[in-house]
Amino acid sequence: MTNIYYHLSMQPGQNNLTGASRIRFKRISDEMDKMGYGKRAKSPDADSYVAYGGWKEEDLKRYKNTKGLIWDVCDNYFSDHRREQAISFAKKCSLITTTTEIMKQILERELSNLGLNKEVVIIPDAAYYNFSEPTFNPQDKIVRCFWYGYSVNLPRCNWDQLVFRPMLNNMHKLKNVHLTIMNGTGHLPEGIELSGAKFNLEPYSPERQEFLSRDVDFVLLPINPRLKFTRGKSHNKLVDALACGTMPIASAQPSYLPFSDYAHITDDIVGSMLHCLANPEETVERIRLGQEYIKKNFTPEIVAQKWIDLIERL
Repeated sequence: MTNIYYHLSMQPGQNNLTGASRIRFKRISDEMDKMGYGKRAKSPDADSYVAYGGWKEEDLKRYKNTKGLIWDVCDNYFSDHRREQAISFAKKCSLITTTTEIMKQILERELSNLGLNKEVVIIPDAAYYNFSEPTFNPQDKIVRCFWYGYSVNLPRCNWDQLVFRPMLNNMHKLKNVHLTIMNGTGHLPEGIELSGAKFNLEPYSPERQEFLSRDVDFVLLPINPRLKFTRGKSHNKLVDALACGTMPIASAQPSYLPFSDYAHITDDIVGSMLHCLANPEETVERIRLGQEYIKKNFTPEIVAQKWIDLIERL
């Protein structure tokens, strides 16, 4: 049986795993451990394979004796200041894994331009949180909404156009909206004070994200899906919202489109909120069906087996 070393990284000065390490590997590595595959060591031995989340050039020295170095790419690192590092890793890895078909196309194009013949394999993100009973029952005429993520993604959405202006224009129907923003840096989306909603800022923690995702009426996931960095992002935020039993309303990011029968995938975010409020039973049923879809495709057990099948054939 192959010994697998996981590189689970944290940002400097933070106590939490980075998004990729937590979402891509934490639950998966736990499942692989249960199946007898995992070996977490301070440095991998010569028989280890590496599923690599966070990355730095100096880390490569620790992996030089491995039979296979897997570089897992969850974002388009070729599109920003990390491009040179991305090129270096593309040259040195044995195989590349990624999250979505769009990212696979991006990576294959970059590899072709670099003259590199490396296989790119899609392994989707699994649901991070355990499933909760679907609910939709706004209390006391308060509509509770929640956004979570890295603050760097806040400017990658036109909040005024997609959320704040429509919210203000429909406040006579919504009555009382409470919007919670969660990130690790204490940033709010620009213009939130013009939305007509009450709002608050929450520091990031996985436990607090889980609690709020279960407690609110909507998880709002607006984004510009046409940007180079965002268009390849995975479905993980939407899947986690559905797993927590809450209705996500999200922009038409390509990885969200397969969930159109379960979540509301639209630029008319406030219109979808009003539709759900007028159709609570339909809303609960869509969440329930979404959870069934996730259980068939994106549980940690299912995704862990995809990793094992891949690593065993290297």
